[in-house]
Formats: sequence, structure tokens, C-alpha cells
Amino acid sequence: MNMKSTLISSLRRAFLVAVLAFGVAAGSAIGSTAAVPVISILTMDAMTAGYIGAQVFTWRTDGRALQFEAAASGFHNSPVDVYFGVVAPGERVFTWSPAAGAPNLREGLFPAGQGITASEIYSVALLGSSPQYTFPAGSPLGIYSVFFILVYAGNDPRDARQWLAANMSPLVITN
Repeated sequence: MNMKSTLISSLRRAFLVAVLAFGVAAGSAIGSTAAVPVISILTMDAMTAGYIGAQVFTWRTDGRALQFEAAASGFHNSPVDVYFGVVAPGERVFTWSPAAGAPNLREGLFPAGQGITASEIYSVALLGSSPQYTFPAGSPLGIYSVFFILVYAGNDPRDARQWLAANMSPLVITN
């Protein structure tokens, strides 16, 4: 498959997931007075993150680290499980979970937090620090999707009907 076909396939997948996530989040507010959560995702150069928090949408496999942050606010206090991660080309899913020292990134769906009832949720508070990742030279090139999903507590995160809200941010990895 050439790069153009890969890009088109990735864009279609990202669009479909975004439409699904928007539809679920928007639908949860229909007929209810509860606010739909506002989710923000920030991907930035780890070297300048404390000084220049500029959003990054493209990155190279040149040995520099990216820093990832997400937050959700503006919703009722229903308990939620929180998933923060990346969908890589080939639809491989990786999520961060709390670990001693630094957030742990591993393949699969693992919660960053469970049963959270706060009206504001920050990834750094759930994980102990902001996750950082360096894409090695052999990383698949193409479009990645950084996501933050709020799932009604105890439910399957693979079932979008169980999502309270979700947001995704694109990240293109090149060499």
C-alpha cells in the first residue's frame, strides 16, 4: 500500500471514530439538563512544554520526546473510568496507566483512573505526571490519534454506547 492510500485509510478511520465519539457525546445531552463534558488534549514538545505549550500536530522520529496532557470539565459527578492513549497506524491501541515513577504506556485499553467523580479531571493528576514518549526511528509512519475517553464507571470502553464523552487529536509521525 502506498503512502497516499495509507493516509486516506487513516483519515477515514479517524473521521469515523471522531463522528462516533461526537455522536455519543452529543446524544448524551439530549433530553437532559446535564452538560456535555468539554475535553481538551494537548500534545507538545517535551523540551519546551513548561515554557511554550504550543500544540504539535506533526512530529519526526528524531529522538525528541513529546509530552501529552488532557483534561475534562463541565459535567455532573457520575463516576467515570478514564482512558488516555493513542491509536497507532494499523489500529493498534496504547493507553497510559499510573505507575511508580512515570506513566506506563502499554498496548491495550487500561484505565488512567477508575470511578472518578470529580467535575474536573486532569491526566497529570490521574497518572502522577504528564506522559512523555519518544517515537523511535522504526515507528510506523502516518496518522496517530491521541484520545481521552470518559466511560461510565465499570463499563466496557470498547462499547461507545457506554462513553460519557470522548475527544481525539491527530498526530502525524514522519521521518
